[in-house]
Amino acid sequence: MEIRIAKSEFFKGLQSVQGIVDIRSTMPILSNILIETYEEGIGIIATDLEIGVKGIYEARVIQKGKITINAKKIYDIVRELPDTDIHINDEKENWVKISCGNSSFNLAGFAPEEYPSLPAYKEEGMVKLNGGEIKDMVEKTIYAVSTDENRQALNGVLYRLGITKSQMVATDGHRLACISGKKVEGLEVEMSVIIPRKVLSELAKTLDGEKPLFFSVTDNHLVFKQEKQVLISKMIDSKFPNFEQVIPRENHIKFKVSREALMHALRRVSILSSDKSRMVKFHIGDNKIILESEESEIGNAREEIDCDFSGETLAIGLNARYLLDALNAIEKEEVSVELKDALGPALFLPYGDENYKCVVMPMRIEDAKSG
Repeated sequence: MEIRIAKSEFFKGLQSVQGIVDIRSTMPILSNILIETYEEGIGIIATDLEIGVKGIYEARVIQKGKITINAKKIYDIVRELPDTDIHINDEKENWVKISCGNSSFNLAGFAPEEYPSLPAYKEEGMVKLNGGEIKDMVEKTIYAVSTDENRQALNGVLYRLGITKSQMVATDGHRLACISGKKVEGLEVEMSVIIPRKVLSELAKTLDGEKPLFFSVTDNHLVFKQEKQVLISKMIDSKFPNFEQVIPRENHIKFKVSREALMHALRRVSILSSDKSRMVKFHIGDNKIILESEESEIGNAREEIDCDFSGETLAIGLNARYLLDALNAIEKEEVSVELKDALGPALFLPYGDENYKCVVMPMRIEDAKSG
């Protein structure tokens, strides 16, 4: 194989696969990427056997072929090269030579035939999604995905593709994020899939919100395609819990508060919250919220902010980090908060918008103090 490619084009392709490459795998070849030639340029492919990605990039193909090369090393090398064409050619015994200006590098690779192939898929029948909406939905739910490997169903986001509306939902058992989007055009039958967290992370990084995204499910694999970039992943084959019952309905304690004011107060007060519980106690009533925290043997904090309140006065303990994650995802200037009682889940919404809901489970104040 021999090619010439612009540094900027090559670097863009290398950037797109860094999150997929498995540097800790017991299979050394998975720390490599596969580069192969096509009529229109080169394909850059990476996989960790659970997720695979392939992108096509413009290049001048001098001699057809394919190579494998260490993903991190080539990324670090290309990042430091001058902004000019890079010459790449394979040599004996799977060695690869990279030349640019006065610089040259030789890297050992693996036989390209040994590189795992990506699952096959068909472009026919893929549904067309709004890339900007999907990117926004992912960013507003991914923070609530569980990192507990023993809870497989919660290790991703539930994506419900509907005829009247679509939804993405994530929960780790302590908080929940749920966002509704537009219906999926051309969809004949509603479907639900659980998208793994790693896939969501890659989509959040690489999706172009100005362009459509095409999606399909093929043999228990999820396929996302945008222009010349395709991402294929095993879907999580598990049952997502009934999230509807977690979202509180009949809440008679409600208040409206400035998102910025609440976030800044939370950041300050949580400095002296317990490292273990991260609890901040809320005293709500008389159009005021008093936030209190205490760290044993270090100190305590108290801050008061205004709110537009209706209902009974209430004291409730909430995890500051969970709450800040939710507030960061809300874009409106004001936040609506709804509660039933001190032991029920707290519901946070953008003021005037029912399409996005964040739920944070309360903490028993006595337990948090003792912990």
